[in-house]
Amino acid sequence: MCSFNDKATLEGHSYTTLALLEHTSEGTTVPPNPFRESFLKTLGLFCSIKEQGCSYPVVQKASPGPDASDEASDDTGSDASAQEDHLPDIQSKAKGKTCSGKILFKRDKHGKPYIRCEHRYSDDHQSHLLMRSLHEYEPEYLDALFNDNKSIIEKFEKRAKEEGYGPLAPCYYITSSQAQKVQCSDWHRDENGILKRGEPTKTPPIYIDIFSSLLRQLQWKLADATLRRLTMDSGFTNALKHVLGWENSREPLLADLHPSFANLDHVNYMIECVQQYMYPEGTGWNALLNLYEKEKVLPNQERYIQWIEEFTVPGEDGKCRIIILMFSEQSTLLLSSKWPTMDTAFKRVHEWQEFEMEEWNVKSKSCKITST
Repeated sequence: MCSFNDKATLEGHSYTTLALLEHTSEGTTVPPNPFRESFLKTLGLFCSIKEQGCSYPVVQKASPGPDASDEASDDTGSDASAQEDHLPDIQSKAKGKTCSGKILFKRDKHGKPYIRCEHRYSDDHQSHLLMRSLHEYEPEYLDALFNDNKSIIEKFEKRAKEEGYGPLAPCYYITSSQAQKVQCSDWHRDENGILKRGEPTKTPPIYIDIFSSLLRQLQWKLADATLRRLTMDSGFTNALKHVLGWENSREPLLADLHPSFANLDHVNYMIECVQQYMYPEGTGWNALLNLYEKEKVLPNQERYIQWIEEFTVPGEDGKCRIIILMFSEQSTLLLSSKWPTMDTAFKRVHEWQEFEMEEWNVKSKSCKITST
């Protein structure tokens, strides 16, 4: 979402479904608006020239010619077109220093507007920028842009804003979270009145803190949390509803908290940051060994990791690791059990052969977990 969008708040974010797409695709033809077309073309031309400037390659410093020579040279349209053939391709990857001359808006002796580089009619430098055929553009607005006539610029751009477009209007440009966009495709005026492109919306710190707080509430589930698991976790979804004050019939999305959360890579990165903060040793084998050493100093009735060992099995590739998790009360229950069973029907830990040892209780006619 563009940084000039004034709707980036907790409320009002949009989502789409196939039904909505079918509904919005009907009757969306924009009626012809000559002013809109000429205004946007004129603004686009000015901004393009502002970015590119004169593409003539600089060999030596040129001095601007007198304005008196403008009218005499303007009548030779064929000569000008022939000279423009020497201009390099502005999209070429070849990098070189180009002319930094000022771009001027002029009118010939017949009153027709044209745009040229200030070095256009200097000696031996007639391949500088020259643009004619400006009949598709709004000359008054174009003249005001080049000469910084603020009153005329304000007149045109306020009218465009009233019709819902232009550099003064809020930007509603939204692109896919998978797209690699550096800047908005439209031009806007900042607080200083300067034309510039909007930048992708960054996540404000307040929303980062809210998301981090929601993640920490997951407690042990945070260890292997992913974006998909978050969306399927009812506790996380309910906490998100509470933060948003959600009353909609559909389930909330992270993008409803802030549009930048629609970027999947961005969300995964933030999850990893919280995981590293909560589990500085990680969640792998080394982290488990570190936790085991910490539990050794606890009383026996509070220890949950009872035994960890890593060994090599003859004839097998790799090492075998065994972890026994149980409290002392479960150990007592296992020793007194008469019908112990082994449950291997579930796999909660990836790449581990997890199983539970259970004891059948005759009185309650139920199984009690004694160890995992």
